[in-house]
Amino acid sequence: MFTLDQIRAFVAVAEELHFGRAAERLRMTQPPLSRHIQKLERAIGVTLLERDNRRVILTEAGRGFLEDARHMLSLVETAGDRARRIAAGASGTLRLGFTAVSAISVLGGLLRLLAERLPEVDVILHEQVTARQLDGILRGELDLGLARPPFDLPHPSSGLGTPHAPSGFDSPGAPSRLGLPRPPSDPTVAGISADRDLARVPINTVHPAATRPPTDINAARPTYHLTGIDSRVIFREPLCAAVPTGHALAALDRPLAPEDFAGLPMVSYHPVRSRYFHELTVRFLSAVRPRAEQQVHQILTAALLVAAGRGVALVPASARSLGIEGVVFRDLVHGGGSPPSGSRSGNPMTGNEGGEPATENDGGLHPVELHAVWNPGSANPALWRVLDLLDDVEGQD
Repeated sequence: MFTLDQIRAFVAVAEELHFGRAAERLRMTQPPLSRHIQKLERAIGVTLLERDNRRVILTEAGRGFLEDARHMLSLVETAGDRARRIAAGASGTLRLGFTAVSAISVLGGLLRLLAERLPEVDVILHEQVTARQLDGILRGELDLGLARPPFDLPHPSSGLGTPHAPSGFDSPGAPSRLGLPRPPSDPTVAGISADRDLARVPINTVHPAATRPPTDINAARPTYHLTGIDSRVIFREPLCAAVPTGHALAALDRPLAPEDFAGLPMVSYHPVRSRYFHELTVRFLSAVRPRAEQQVHQILTAALLVAAGRGVALVPASARSLGIEGVVFRDLVHGGGSPPSGSRSGNPMTGNEGGEPATENDGGLHPVELHAVWNPGSANPALWRVLDLLDDVEGQD
């Protein structure tokens, strides 16, 4: 086996083609330089240099080895710097989960910012619904997610059927009321038994905690506290109505109120797999009884069904950018949320438990939230650098 000193000696002689100049360049005498070359040739088993009293010539094998030797020295010289950059989060890999609509509102701005500020961080994208993102983070398969609350749902592959909870829309045997009990636990999710609550399982049960690097992330204050998951709001936007072109609501030149939807067929959301938008819709329409004609999981699917004339739907304002023909978007009163002042009702979707007036930033005019979610025990330094940048991401209202 050869050493780095032997490699450096060979490169110097091969480039100078003179033992005296090479020894001077390496600040050593010629005898030890000659011994380095001899040991290197014995280790490799070929002659790299032809030399006599007058000249030094590279053999064919020597010319080929010189290219590799230079590459080895370059790697050695940069390996330490690269390791330091990875440790500081300036280089490395970030596995990022996102939902389809978050790609419209935030993902583009985030990727542009990362390309500008952290160009050596490779971002691997995974389009996944919120529950799959949470599972991926707990399993260590994702570093960061762009997801919708609440963060207590089982994995969508759990095989859960239609929940027994009321939907909030007119349907057989379903009274109109807000809120859903937690669906039954799935014994196959992340190795957690069916009689244990995910929110109470220590992080080590799901994914061994790693030592967090000493990075200052004052901006990354969590909003929700599912064990093994921290989160904070990074984007807020209003709800709006998606109605078919030519629909009576499309002709109104004012924000739509809940009573405008009374008796109308609605494209609604699945109360488990799309719990967030289901409950936002139920909350806005709690005083009326629209007819739930379809239940979907994705915003895009809801908009496509609206275009097909199957009903109207409530969607985040960023869905306007989908550009679906046959759909008209209309504003809602108070952005589809609570009145901007004077309301002191609790808001379980935003964490406001009552006692404070609603504002633009707590579920008033912008009730739709997008959260960054991550494992607080992550040992990936790139994650903490990205969290520091989130406040600079420009979303699309």
